Amino acid sequence: MHAARYLKMILVLIIIGAVGAAQELQRQAPAAWVEVADYIDTVTEGHEVAEPSGWEGETDYMLLDRQVNVAMEEDYTRIAMRVVTDGGLQDAGRWSIIFDPEYQEATLHRLEIHRNGDVLDRRDEAEFRYLDQESQAARHLYNGKVTALTLLPDVRVGDVVDIAYTIRGRNPVFGGRYLGSFSFGWGQPLRWLRNRIVADESVDLNYRFVGSPHAEPTVDRSGGKQTFDWQIRDVPAYAYEESTPSWHSTYPWVEFSEFTDWSDVVAWALPLYAAANEAPGQAQAAEVAAIMDAPMPDGERTSALLEYVQQEIRYLGIELGTSSHQPHHPDETHARRFGDCKDKSLLLVQLLRTAGIEAYPVLVNTSSGERLREWLPSPGAFDHVIVNVVIDGEQHWVDPTLSPQRGSLLRRGAPDYGYGLVVAGGESDLRRVEQPEPAQKSIESTETMRSTAWDEPGEMEVVTRYYGASARYMQSYLDGNSPEQISQSYQEYYASVYPDIRIERAPEWTSDGDGFLIVREFYRVPNLWVWNESDSAWKLTTYPSMLDNYLPSGLSTERNAPRAWEHPVRATLVQVLELPEEWEMDFAPLRVNTDAFEYERIASGGGTDRLMLIHRYQSKATHIMPGEMAAHVRAVVDARDSFGIELTKWPELTDSLVEQDSEFTPNLLMFVVAVGGFGGAMAFGLLWVRHRHR
Repeated sequence: MHAARYLKMILVLIIIGAVGAAQELQRQAPAAWVEVADYIDTVTEGHEVAEPSGWEGETDYMLLDRQVNVAMEEDYTRIAMRVVTDGGLQDAGRWSIIFDPEYQEATLHRLEIHRNGDVLDRRDEAEFRYLDQESQAARHLYNGKVTALTLLPDVRVGDVVDIAYTIRGRNPVFGGRYLGSFSFGWGQPLRWLRNRIVADESVDLNYRFVGSPHAEPTVDRSGGKQTFDWQIRDVPAYAYEESTPSWHSTYPWVEFSEFTDWSDVVAWALPLYAAANEAPGQAQAAEVAAIMDAPMPDGERTSALLEYVQQEIRYLGIELGTSSHQPHHPDETHARRFGDCKDKSLLLVQLLRTAGIEAYPVLVNTSSGERLREWLPSPGAFDHVIVNVVIDGEQHWVDPTLSPQRGSLLRRGAPDYGYGLVVAGGESDLRRVEQPEPAQKSIESTETMRSTAWDEPGEMEVVTRYYGASARYMQSYLDGNSPEQISQSYQEYYASVYPDIRIERAPEWTSDGDGFLIVREFYRVPNLWVWNESDSAWKLTTYPSMLDNYLPSGLSTERNAPRAWEHPVRATLVQVLELPEEWEMDFAPLRVNTDAFEYERIASGGGTDRLMLIHRYQSKATHIMPGEMAAHVRAVVDARDSFGIELTKWPELTDSLVEQDSEFTPNLLMFVVAVGGFGGAMAFGLLWVRHRHR
């Protein structure tokens, strides 16, 4: 996304109106508590305005002024931007305004164009059209928000657009307590930034600044008020680095919360989930009677009830107003046969407690859970709800929104969400949400390549076993695509190594009772051995494509932010070559072990017609810090240098010693080995990659 549009999205105006009646926004001056910025020297009338140093963007953000009054539940925002190029006209001339009709209203203070010393007031002629917002509809979440869209006429290059508004009202689900945040940086520079918050002196308002450079506010405590005020000139552009962990903030920001500690948040959440202690409705009880009445251990009953909620209640969230955090009653969720994470978790907790199994809702953060202990206690710290189950004193974490899951309770464990808050009386701190090993992503694949003659077509059969999260991901892929789409995807996956590969018959898959998924693939390779005219030899090249995403090439040693590393994951790839004749091979074992991953390669079968290469990979960390990248990249290169294998057969020669590199991966360092028999030589390299077929 272009930097200007990214900033525009972050600074999107949030307003409210009566959508059904298409009520016009109020037009009046800001409230008396607002300190209106005088930036006439910045938006100079008739002068030439210099662009920010080193900036070549389409727009020049000159002012962002945000002020909050906690007691009055008002948020004032003012933005001024200059159009630098023709491309910037789109940003300056179109404003999307998001609001929630349940509890907010807005007042428009100014909508002006500054041009050559003149101020053109567009407030009265601005027309707003109201559209359904629903930006999360693709995730099956509907929050009832609306977008007010206005197209500003007659905007020209060089104009400065100046707009200000106030939003009044907050979500009542928080009980009148304030929680919020200010940003201090974006993907493009900002000339003047002001963030100001005003609260009664009696309010215990906590704040935490995140990022660099650290900025402390000017604090004023007088007249029964406390004011925190940040004013920063020439805010630089912040560059986002690819593969940055979601918990790491590229852009500085500050968070606020009136909640004192995590037990305070638990006390706020407990009434929202009180229905967990009620008995299920008659219809729901009848539907799960077979699970409830059958004699079975608590672990099996938990798995059965979890699967019921996952499969029978589809994932769909209607999060209007207070429903952003307040779950619907379990009877309503059951009757509608759909619900979001809150609804499904509350329903599952109710069923488990009815069965005599200890269970609690758990608030988690799907992106920042690793660093949640650093956050201020607040309901705003969470974006997802799962369930904690206690059986014989052992803690289990399950996610009712995940589907399909199979097997025992351990294989159905929730992902590693970092830290979460258990909604239970007496809870006063976050707990670690750990995924049990049987539920973690694990893949075992065997690729068997058979050739009976150098000049005859070969065959390849692939058998892959998926466990834990891998089985769920793959089952979801298989369920969501047609057999034709799956076959085409599988064929394209191997075509980078064998361009003429063909599907011999459609892939087959089966699953067992403990959550395993087995997929079998069958291929015909017309030119498994390729005749090389320049060498007058037959060549066979293999490449372990399954492992590539786990140990990627092209990693940079220079980073300012941590680099995300997929974890936890285990993968094993066995490559078997069934050859027309015996082949000498003597590869020393290789092992690369770091704080982030462990990789091992073993070879066997030398002196036989069945060669085998075994690659084993296991992750050990979720990220690599910038200062560790150089050593990490060297370790990845060491592992990749043993990737790939090329066999060469000279029909006329015997007892030859030849040095070759694999043409498929010319950037790899290849080991050179001597081979005997009918002549031949092998250069091999190993590149560990993930078996993510598609």
